[in-house]
Amino acid sequence: MGITLVLDVRNARLEAIRAALDDAPAPGTLKIFTAPRPATGASITSQIEIATLTFSKPCGNVVAGTLVFAPIAGDPSANHTVDLGQDLPLWGRFYNGYGATIMDANVSAAGGGGDIILSTLQIVAGGSIGAEGTQVITEGGA
Repeated sequence: MGITLVLDVRNARLEAIRAALDDAPAPGTLKIFTAPRPATGASITSQIEIATLTFSKPCGNVVAGTLVFAPIAGDPSANHTVDLGQDLPLWGRFYNGYGATIMDANVSAAGGGGDIILSTLQIVAGGSIGAEGTQVITEGGA
């Protein structure tokens, strides 16, 4: 069995993520990229930015071991065409309003096992993209 954290510690960990995302006058963002996923915080090199989603300010609240995000503004015009059924893996990088990296996560459509679930299987350049029911959930050591 892996590490498990009591609820107070999980909440504190998620509160630190929430505070980091909100640590600027401007709202934080989530940028979606093509593979390969670099080490967290490493430079973007050959990856293509597909879309930028913008968090509300504040970005959300910690409730019972879950960071529940307030509504996230979608990107009305994606930069690249992608079929999530074939072009996986995608990944996302969370930034605060200053543009500092907070964390990275895997991206998929519903049922794909990603940490971030997008609202569609197909992303078309110039089309809109959004996140549905977005939460960051910690289960023990996550």
